Formats: sequence, C-alpha cells, structure tokens
Amino acid sequence: MSAFARPCLLAVFTAARALAYLDVADRPARSSRGHYSEHSTRSTSPDSASTYAVIFIPFAFSVSFLSMSHEHSHGPGQPTHSHGPPPQIMQQQQQQQQMVMRPPDPLMQALIEESFRPVQLALGPPENAIVLCGPHKQEKCTQCNVDYRALNRLSRILVANPNLRCPPPPQVVSQNLSAAVNNTKDEGNTMFKNGMHVQALQRYTMAASIAVQRPPWEAQQLMREELSMILSNRSAAFFEAGDFLSALVDAETVITLKRPWSKGHFRKARSLMKLNKYHEAKEAIQLGLSFEPNNQEMLQMLADIESHLTTSAKSFEQPSQPIPVS
Repeated sequence: MSAFARPCLLAVFTAARALAYLDVADRPARSSRGHYSEHSTRSTSPDSASTYAVIFIPFAFSVSFLSMSHEHSHGPGQPTHSHGPPPQIMQQQQQQQQMVMRPPDPLMQALIEESFRPVQLALGPPENAIVLCGPHKQEKCTQCNVDYRALNRLSRILVANPNLRCPPPPQVVSQNLSAAVNNTKDEGNTMFKNGMHVQALQRYTMAASIAVQRPPWEAQQLMREELSMILSNRSAAFFEAGDFLSALVDAETVITLKRPWSKGHFRKARSLMKLNKYHEAKEAIQLGLSFEPNNQEMLQMLADIESHLTTSAKSFEQPSQPIPVS
C-alpha cells in the first residue's frame, strides 16, 4: 500500500468512527420496557450532532495526514521505520535553508559608485513617458553628455502596447510587421523588374523604415536579415538610376550588416568601377571571393577589373610622342 493511501484510509476510518459515535450519543436512553425514557443523559438536538461533526471530522483528517510522517512497524519482530516527506520536498527545504544572500563584491561596488553621477531629468509627453535632460529638455544633449533615445524608444513601445506582457516572452516576433516588410519589399521588386527604378527606391526605403521599427526584445538577427536584403535591392535600384554614390553607400551598409554575404561585396565593387576606382573595386571583389570563392559572377568581375587595370598600366607606360619643334 502506498504512503499516501494509508493516511487516506485512516482518515475515512476515523471519520466513520466519529459519525458512529455521534449516532450513539444522540440516541436517547431506553427504558427497561423497550421505550424511550423521558430523561436522556445526552442531548438529542441536531445542533449538538453538527457540533461534534465539525470538531471530529476535520480533526480526523488532520491526524491522518500528519501521520504521513511517523514511525511504525508492519508486524511483530519487524523493524520500525518512518514515512517522511518526499525526497524532493526535503531537498527543496534544505536548499531554502541554505540560500543566503552573498555580500556584494567590494571591488565591483567601488566601480559602480565611482562611475555613478547624478543627472537632472525631466519627463516629456506623451503622459510623461519619455526622459529628457533637465536643463535643456532634449533626448540627446551634448552639453549634458546624455542620450536617452534608446530608453525612450522602449518606453514609447510599451505605452503604445498596454496589453503587452512585460517582460515579453522569448523569441516573440511581430507577424504583422514581418508581413508589412515583405509586402512592401515585394512591391519594390515588381517595380524594379518593370524598369520603374524611382518608384522602386521609394518602396525599398519604406520597407527599410518598417523593418527598423522592430522592438528591442525581438531577435536582432531577423532585422539584420531583412535590412541587408532590402538595402541590397535598393543599391541595385540606385545603380540602375545612375546614382552610383548612393549605390555604394547602401552596399557598404549591407556588408556591415551581413559581411559573409557576397552580394554586398559585388554591389560595392560594381559601384566603385562606375566611379573609376578600380583598385578599390578589386579589393572589394577579392574580399567577397574569400567568402564565396566559386561565385562565377564575381570571378568574371575580377577578370574584367584586372583586364582594365592591365590596359590602363600599359597605356600609362607607353612613352609619349615628342612634340615637333617648329
């Protein structure tokens, strides 16, 4: 029989004994002729029986469950043993007793106090949910050497989402925001394929603006993936529109976000070639090939760059024709 079944049966047995006692106690004394006597030694009122029930039955259950931890033997000559609390509960109790807060590290405490400096703060709209520097009422103040933009961004997100659990669950992703980013990017891709480069630039810019609105607790890798794809496409749109410098800037940003991706290095090298910076274009394409050495498109571009550099070097080395003297 399990350690839990024994006290339960004991509780039922004790309660039954209590009820039987109540039945006897409430039964009036009988006379010798088999009739009830007019004088009973105990009260027969229902209130008396209920009072005994209220006292005895909870007491029976309390005693039975307390008996889960007691010493006993199962028969003559057998050793006495006990059923105590489960080992897991005993281990938790021991751990709670041993849990003592450690004193702070003096060195760390000294560093914190050394770097601490009080600043004057002011609260701003909406509903005093953002922090500003006290003297100048700015989020980023060079004179006060403070920058509260990241903190205020988090505060605005929490104010705009009152039903958001705080802290949010891990690995949460805003599906609506992801759908908005993908739909806007796809619209730009369609316009780019149809030769509508200016309109495609607008859609790519809007998609990038939506992507950077992800709250700070979402995975940053997701935003980096979205931005690298969007800016790579926008670099191509700038290139086709003839704005090679803007195409180069977007390509550099793509490399910063996703360095091993060869597409960013390819777009950077192509933009540099249009800006007549072939040596820098060669370095860019070689860096891209270090991540993807079998990329045929980049290998062909490297061959074109080297051919151009060789031709330019030969034309530079040829002696100039002497100017005839008149």
